[in-house]
Amino acid sequence: MICKGRVVAVTGAGRGLGRAHALEFARQGALVVVNDLGIARDGTGEATSEPAETVVKEIEALGGQAVASPHDIATEEGAAALIATALEHFGRLDVLVNNAGFLRDRMLINLTEDEWDAVMRVHLKGHFLPLKHAGQYWRAESKAGRRPDARVINTSSGAGLLGSVGQGNYSAAKAGIVGLTFVAAAELA
Repeated sequence: MICKGRVVAVTGAGRGLGRAHALEFARQGALVVVNDLGIARDGTGEATSEPAETVVKEIEALGGQAVASPHDIATEEGAAALIATALEHFGRLDVLVNNAGFLRDRMLINLTEDEWDAVMRVHLKGHFLPLKHAGQYWRAESKAGRRPDARVINTSSGAGLLGSVGQGNYSAAKAGIVGLTFVAAAELA
């Protein structure tokens, strides 16, 4: 088990790719913080902890350890709470997987400002804020003489590199994540 004892927080882990990340990290021995706001796949609807709790139960059924985090990671408070959840339940954070996101597909001439903003919020703020709080934690650990063996995994897309018809907002957000990842790699090294 290549991740035995590592503490991993995964955003958007209630469904899809995030769920797959959370389950595989657990299979590899990681202790997992399963973050999901529990809204619909298009980012609408009421928040619920059910998707995150379901994945926690799946991990526990595999013999792993996990905790649900229903926090909105595109807010300062929610991102801070995600990191705090890892620290409170497992004593540290080793890996942050920024995966939360959704689509609001429209051609540019039909794309509303609200659809643009919603996608930017979850993809860009939802990657930046958890990264900021994880980085602050790791910096404090390093300054205290406990050099962390930390990793960040940011989820982008080919749409961010090549563009995708009907996905101007998504493509721009995913390209932004690539740029953010370059900066994070340089600054957090």
